Order: sequence, then C-alpha cells, then structure tokens
Amino acid sequence: MNKITKFLLIIVCVLLVIYFFVNGYASKNENMAYLVGNKIGGGELSVSEYYSIAQCVETYQNYLAERNYETAYKMLNNNYKEYISFEEFKNKVSKKDYAKSVITDIEVITATTFHVKADVSGEKEDYTIIINSENSNFLLLPESFLDYRKSSIKTSKNNLNCELIDYLVNTNETVIHFDITNEGNEEIKISGGKLYTNLDDQVENDIDVTIPAKTKKEISMSFETNYAFPNKVIIYRSNGEKKNIEYNFEIEE
Repeated sequence: MNKITKFLLIIVCVLLVIYFFVNGYASKNENMAYLVGNKIGGGELSVSEYYSIAQCVETYQNYLAERNYETAYKMLNNNYKEYISFEEFKNKVSKKDYAKSVITDIEVITATTFHVKADVSGEKEDYTIIINSENSNFLLLPESFLDYRKSSIKTSKNNLNCELIDYLVNTNETVIHFDITNEGNEEIKISGGKLYTNLDDQVENDIDVTIPAKTKKEISMSFETNYAFPNKVIIYRSNGEKKNIEYNFEIEE
C-alpha cells in the first residue's frame, strides 16, 4: 500500500468517526469504568493515531468556533450530557474564542484512553478521548469530566437515614452527594468517608458535618482519584470515644 492510499484511508476513517460523533451513535449511557480500563506506564502514538485523535477534537472545536453549539454538543458523550444541559454547555463555551485553538499534546492514559491538551486563545483546555474497543467508535469528554451517574442507594442505622443520590467522576477526583436524615432527638456528626475504586484504591477524606436533630441535609464528599471509578463508599459517623458507625454503599454499574 503506497503512502497516498494509506493517507486516504486514514481520512476516510476519521470522517466516519466524525459522522458517528455528530449523529449520536450512543443511545444510552456508557460503562465508563469498563471503557477506560487500567492505566499503563508510558506508551506512544503512531502518526496516524495522533492525527485521528487530534482531528476529532479539532472538528469539535471548529463547530464551537462557528458557534454551531448544537452540533458540538451532539459530539459529546451521553454521560456528560446527563450532567450538563445544552443551555449550560452553550453558556460555558460561548465565552471562549475557539477560532484560535491548537492541540499541544496527546498523552496515553490507558490502552483506550487519551488525554488531549489544547490551547484556546492562551487558555489551557483538556479533553479525554476514549476508543470503544468493541465498535472502534470514539467518545469525547471535555474538561476533566469522566462520568456522572444518578443513583438511589439507601442505608439506615441508629436513627440516621442515608441516600447516595449521585456521583461525579473527574480525571483527578470523585465527588459523591448524599441526602442525610437525622430522625433522632440529638445532633449527629459525620466525620469522614472512604472510597474504594475499580483500581483497588482506598481513598479516605475527613470532614466535619453536623446534622441537627429531626433534620435532612445534603452533603458532598470529594476523594482524590486518578482515572478511577467508585465501587464502594463508606460514611463514618462519629460515636464519641467508641468506634465510628459505618454506613456502606455498594455502587454497581
């Protein structure tokens, strides 16, 4: 195969990828933990791989530069669109000048996942490109976003009702939101939590939140993670000098 034929095949592949992007090939939320996979040390891209990944991001940026926000929004992963509405997205991106943007680097994170760095009119911007190995389609995620899920995992113990309502996974952190209801007659203190991830990480974070008697309160916990997704989270309730009371939440994809 000569160089011209090979180059034309690459162009055709890129155009097909863009077609799937714009026409919303994914009709449901993706299992992001499965698609991202395990991190690898190092890794280099071939010229054709670099070009294909860069072309996807540049196409997205071109739509933004043309103020074609609806088409740009269609290119994004469904999990992101569950988290950010079109109006929120439009309000955010319309403040930047994407006519002056350039890809500065592409970093290999896993066998399927790539961190794309860009310069947009002097401001740094990040993207994640994930290749679905089952169908070779690309997923595009802006900023540090990786996943968002609504949930309704409940547990109760000793006059305290806890519900995990949703969680947000970024490349560098996982944020989990809870509704906590104190049905007792005395205040209750939440002292922290622990997160277990799909990479077998265990991450703890201390907080100091008081739930007054007969009160419902929404709280959030942030855990430092690195391209990892939650499998289980524990809330610690302070119990004086005794061992903390634990509230466990098993997270299923």
